[in-house]
Amino acid sequence: MYLTISEMNTINNPIYYIDIEDETVNTTKRVTILDTSLYANRYNQFQIEVTATYSYESLTQSIVYLNEGKHNYNVYTFDGTASYVLCETGILQVNKLHTSTYSTYSDTIPMSSTYSSYSDRMN
Repeated sequence: MYLTISEMNTINNPIYYIDIEDETVNTTKRVTILDTSLYANRYNQFQIEVTATYSYESLTQSIVYLNEGKHNYNVYTFDGTASYVLCETGILQVNKLHTSTYSTYSDTIPMSSTYSSYSDRMN
């Protein structure tokens, strides 16, 4: 996730959080996110992993389980004591995640045929 929130931030060396609100069930999760950008004065780069399994969720490690659908988000900076600054508000869409525990291989070529016909004769 790339944002330009540095100009909104008034805190030196902030801790970043993103609150993600699930509109379907009206719950909010606060996820700690790290700014990994090389040029934080120009843009902010955050990585959030959306896991398909609730048991893998770790909000302090930027790993979050989200339901499919639309979510509102707010990005905050925090000074470590009491001051939060809202820097970004938006909407994100989570599509169904596909997971596989194993892969299969087959050297059989699938066969399919489609037949269509056309006639310009009127009976």
